[in-house]
Amino acid sequence: MGYYGFESLAYYLVRFTENIMVTLLIVLVLYGGILRRSKERDSVDGFSRIIIDFFYPRKLWILGVLRFLFVMITVMFIVNGLSSIFFYKQYDKFLPYIEIFIAPILCRLIFETFFMFINLAQNVMNISNYLNAEKQSAQENNSNNMADILDTPKLENSSEQSNISLETTPLMKKLAEEEKEGSTIIGSADDKGIACPNCNYNNPEESVFCGKCGAKLL
Repeated sequence: MGYYGFESLAYYLVRFTENIMVTLLIVLVLYGGILRRSKERDSVDGFSRIIIDFFYPRKLWILGVLRFLFVMITVMFIVNGLSSIFFYKQYDKFLPYIEIFIAPILCRLIFETFFMFINLAQNVMNISNYLNAEKQSAQENNSNNMADILDTPKLENSSEQSNISLETTPLMKKLAEEEKEGSTIIGSADDKGIACPNCNYNNPEESVFCGKCGAKLL
């Protein structure tokens, strides 16, 4: 390899390096601008959705390609066999019938084998997409429940809550009203007993000290 050979090799190496740099730049732009929004596909329209669907396939194209090849090859074998029978008499006597009857069956079996593997891969993709959608829905429900809990009004402290619960109890309301009126549950003015000289509380006759203020009874 002479001078021109080295010059040609250096040219291709430089060109290959430039192509790699340009490729990396385009990939970074795609990931930074479009492909990072693959989880938000439903909210993306136009060219961005086409790019996302192409690089993150939701359906397998290979099944359609294999189906087209299966039909084309099968028809080609049948046409070739018929043309051999009717137009090329010197052709092998058994090969045309093999092309007409055996070859299509073999093509069908090969296509079904590929179809099973492709269908399995498609089902795995569908299950994965379904699980991701369910997970995203569960996360949204959890966030909504947490927001509802945080929005619920709470009391500032436990003492305030206990005071409110006591004030709203019917028995405590009755006791508060009786205390305001100067009466008690234990005794009343109509009952016989010893009146306290200090607080005028009506104590039982056998009492020595007042049951309310503790003063000694006369």
